[in-house]
Amino acid sequence: MIFPESQNSAFPLLVLLLPVIYICYHLAKTLTKKKPTTHGLKSHPLLGHLPAFVKNRHRFIDWSTELIVGSPEQRMGFWIPGMRTGIVTANPADVEHVLRANFGNYPKGEHAISMLRDFLGDGLFNSDGEQWLWQRKNASLEFTKRSLRKFVVDVVQAEVAGRLIPLLRRSGDGEAVLDMQDVLERFAFDTICMVAFGHDPCCLADGGVLAEAKSEFMRSFGEAQDLIVGRFLDPVEVSWKVKKWLNVGTERRLKKAIADVHGFAMDIVRARRRSAAAAEDRDDVLSRFVASDDHSDEVLRDIVLSFLIAGRETTSSALMWFFWLVSSRPDVVARVADEVRAVRESTGTRPGKPFGFDALRDMHYRGGASYVPGSAGPPERHCLSLRQFAATTEQYRALQSWAIGALRHLRRSPASRRASAATPDQIIEVCKMKKKSIDLRTFYEMGIPKSKILAPPLMHYLHAALTESMRLYPPVPIDSQSCAADDKLPDGTHVGAGWTVMYSAYAMGRLAAIWGEDCMEYRPERWLGDDGAFQPASPFRYTVFHAGPRMCLGKEMAYVQMKSIVASVLEEFVVDVVGKDASGGVPEHVLSVTLRMKGGLPVQVRTRVAAGKC
Repeated sequence: MIFPESQNSAFPLLVLLLPVIYICYHLAKTLTKKKPTTHGLKSHPLLGHLPAFVKNRHRFIDWSTELIVGSPEQRMGFWIPGMRTGIVTANPADVEHVLRANFGNYPKGEHAISMLRDFLGDGLFNSDGEQWLWQRKNASLEFTKRSLRKFVVDVVQAEVAGRLIPLLRRSGDGEAVLDMQDVLERFAFDTICMVAFGHDPCCLADGGVLAEAKSEFMRSFGEAQDLIVGRFLDPVEVSWKVKKWLNVGTERRLKKAIADVHGFAMDIVRARRRSAAAAEDRDDVLSRFVASDDHSDEVLRDIVLSFLIAGRETTSSALMWFFWLVSSRPDVVARVADEVRAVRESTGTRPGKPFGFDALRDMHYRGGASYVPGSAGPPERHCLSLRQFAATTEQYRALQSWAIGALRHLRRSPASRRASAATPDQIIEVCKMKKKSIDLRTFYEMGIPKSKILAPPLMHYLHAALTESMRLYPPVPIDSQSCAADDKLPDGTHVGAGWTVMYSAYAMGRLAAIWGEDCMEYRPERWLGDDGAFQPASPFRYTVFHAGPRMCLGKEMAYVQMKSIVASVLEEFVVDVVGKDASGGVPEHVLSVTLRMKGGLPVQVRTRVAAGKC
């Protein structure tokens, strides 16, 4: 068909006008709606907060925190005409409302999901509704299985003993400079790949040697993550969409990185599918889902990538900031080393040997008396407090074993009381007891040998030290949801349908209203009760592991891994940050999915004996 000349000349003009019409339409729509406000943030006519966003996009975390800390409501609002409107909050009441009380009204939202779909497909961290619920339920079932938890610990311990510790020993003369950020990220990538789909990329080689180059898969995966973040930080959203359509710039690089990641993951999925019988004998996440035979290759790929993105840098980020913080706190390091030594003595584990799954589980986050720093005994120092008398699984089993043995002894020698004040009726009662009904005070009174009711020293202080470092430097500093329908926050503040609602764990950790005037100080003791036992905070005040129905499934395993790594490293080495005293400030962090240091974390490692410390 041949168009008249006038129509041919008008067509290019129409194409040029379409974006203008689109912007004008959304601008008119936005200007007629109620808009959020923020103390200290100037709103410009027609432009809203766009100038401020453009100016501060490279320091968004610190900038938003400054505004939140200075706000009586502990939140900031923003609007960019025709593009996006929303709030960033650190108010615990807001967080609880969004993540629990009105959870159904705050999904991830199609806006965020569409930005991530190229990379994560419809995986657990990029889905809503029934699809999310199905994946969450299946993942939750797997995380509760002892076999998976033990497999995770075994993988971590193999990486610690076979690669991380040998690497640090090779550098233990205090002269060589290591990039601890790079080391921990390589470590984390090796372990999460093994856990997710049974593949070892060998980013840390056996014997403690750094591989000459990161695996192509690790490089592509990291680049894809970083470029995806750029989409969220672009104040003019249409720009990344145009670049994607034209296949230029960062979107061209992102497309290549995603293709590499997806291709690698799909090769492993298909290979595992072909050997489904062999997969049944494997413990990695992919094999567990392959065994069910209910999922397409693409779904399996998305599930695996969700696990990778959750575990690739979160643990390494937390540990990196922990080592940076404690490098100038020898008092914290000494208490952690003392605590590890006491655990070794109590469990009979020789120094240098990685703690096993059962030992780590027993030492992790359980109520009991505090460990007394610097003490090596007597054992009664580590007894359960009489105010906290709930029996652990191991104590329950030990008491049952004692009672059965006592009954057998009484049957053979009725006149004997087996050096115990317990009567035969009491012993029989012990045999019948359920774990939840056991009151350890009863056994003190019965004269049962104390060896049966002693609790091993727990890593309360190390748990507190890690928790405190993540309060100040959370691995995932900001997360977001989308408001589905008009709503009001607990204080009556309007939230419009379609608004982005972000909650900032980074800002929350810097609020004096939550943590006191010393909120900027690194003080593990704030997490310990009068008896020295760890005291957790509400997840709506401490959102490091999120809260509500989307609470992190891997929280407990993350703590177990971190405690294992820190215990093994600080038991043998002193980690000095190069140039920390000279710089005096906090390292600049880069904008990524996790809180990473710009330029890495250069450290020198000394063996603890050579450092003259214990």
